[in-house]
Amino acid sequence: MHLDQDLLNWWKEQKNTFPRLSALAHGMLAIPATSVWYCRPNLAPNKVNKVVFVHNNVHLVHEMNTV
Repeated sequence: MHLDQDLLNWWKEQKNTFPRLSALAHGMLAIPATSVWYCRPNLAPNKVNKVVFVHNNVHLVHEMNTV
């Protein structure tokens, strides 16, 4: 995975290899866009922690695919 690659599309491509992680990543990364600038997605702290965890550890998935 390259740093300039779209994470949502990458996980979509990996859904057969990692079905549960792909579903989790899709739920985390598919935040609906809004045209109202002051509207923020309702992210609970535990969800933010999961997003940060996936972001910080995506290199491990890449390493597993190259082994």
